[in-house]
Amino acid sequence: MHIHPAIAALRKAKAAQREMQSEFSRVIKDWLDLAQSRAIADELQVYCDGGDLDDCPALDRLVSDELSANAFVQQWQRTIIAAMQEFPLGVPSFGHAGSDGFSSMVLLSSGNASLSILAYEDLGYTIRPTSAVFSDRQTHEIVLSGQAGGLLHEVRQCDGVDTIIDTCSAHWRSGATIVTKGPCEARQVVSVEGSMVVLQLSLQSANPQPTREYALFDGDLIQSASGDKAASQRFMALSVLGAIAAETQTPSTLEAMERCARDRREDPVVRWEAVRQLLALKASKGLALLASIEACGDDVLKEPAGQLRIALQSEQPELFDLLGRAQ
Repeated sequence: MHIHPAIAALRKAKAAQREMQSEFSRVIKDWLDLAQSRAIADELQVYCDGGDLDDCPALDRLVSDELSANAFVQQWQRTIIAAMQEFPLGVPSFGHAGSDGFSSMVLLSSGNASLSILAYEDLGYTIRPTSAVFSDRQTHEIVLSGQAGGLLHEVRQCDGVDTIIDTCSAHWRSGATIVTKGPCEARQVVSVEGSMVVLQLSLQSANPQPTREYALFDGDLIQSASGDKAASQRFMALSVLGAIAAETQTPSTLEAMERCARDRREDPVVRWEAVRQLLALKASKGLALLASIEACGDDVLKEPAGQLRIALQSEQPELFDLLGRAQ
């Protein structure tokens, strides 16, 4: 592997690394200390705390007025370019993510609110989505440059039996604004002409509903995940604990799964994962738990517990022999 001499030299000089990064961070701080940046950061805090966008004029202009949005982003770009020219091995401290044809960078954030730049690149083909993901957050976006085709989705009916999703096509170009509100609206970029850059203001709900993915053809729920980051971490922990318990079968693990499944203060998605894990680890206990949850009239898991019990009884009746022996 070839390593550039400058990088090789810097790897050996820890003091030089710290000094360079400190200088790079100073340049970024200078941008954050600009009057416009401070005003937007202050209003972002107000917006995060529950204030209306109408009460945040500088922030509102950013996502509704093309000239204001471009002026703000160009100032940021000049700062970053100057910093990279002076300190080419410096690392920007902005959160970022990327995938094929997409990249994003968080410019400012406060609690559940963030202001980000999104960039979409032409993949050479049109995406034909079969599903859409709906999350409990509000977004206000303005296209800074380029153009793209997309889809706007709205869950018009979701009564636990039938889900009806309305979809319409859209074409976005410079200056276009895109707004999605809450867990029943979503948008998808399906084709890009060259590239499209978007400035996005996002606000996650303080107590988010689960993020859901629906099939666009018939509205079937494909998967559901907690919108709470901490709950998602507990969900993953249950999966890991279940994999370990499959080898050990320790009573304490089974008891922990059952306690989690019965705890109504817990996120419903996490509780349901505990039910699934208990069924996999010890069918008799899992089936007894399903029956117990189904018998609770005000439990949010009553309906899915009943549906799963009926499905298991139809497809694997031998499991209910285990329940009978356990009782």
